[in-house]
Amino acid sequence: MDPEAFSTLAADAFSEWAREGEAQSCGCTYTYAVAGPTQGMLLHWQNDAYGEPPPWHQEGTPPTAIAGPAALERLTYTREGVVQVTDLDLYTLTIEVRCTGVDPCPRSDVVTKTVAIEAGKREWPCKQAFSATVPATVASTLLPPTEMVPEAAYLIPPIPPRP
Repeated sequence: MDPEAFSTLAADAFSEWAREGEAQSCGCTYTYAVAGPTQGMLLHWQNDAYGEPPPWHQEGTPPTAIAGPAALERLTYTREGVVQVTDLDLYTLTIEVRCTGVDPCPRSDVVTKTVAIEAGKREWPCKQAFSATVPATVASTLLPPTEMVPEAAYLIPPIPPRP
């Protein structure tokens, strides 16, 4: 990203900050610094012809019983498909605001923005899985999840950083 683009982003962030406060009558100015890039990525499943991600399937029949005072069963759900990866260069734009006005003017403030620039796209065939321990009395009635993905879900194999 060229330096002029960061300058424009900093000016826009300062203008947004100034609209919320009294910056114009307080003699406020700003400076900015850019750090980065670091690598990041956005992930989403490649959808089927109907626009749906791969469905979850219960793995293993029957679920394994876990010993304990109450009968519990461990259910494992998986789905397989292709994950579309958008690689990103992430920059941190830090805008430091200084004001020379008197009270009730602010003296200083810091505004931080993350700027993401697309750096490429790739596809990654993988499997996603998660396990849940549930009371045995309800295990046979549970259906695989449809929309919500538990935070504990993980990809096999993990998606590596871009080359």
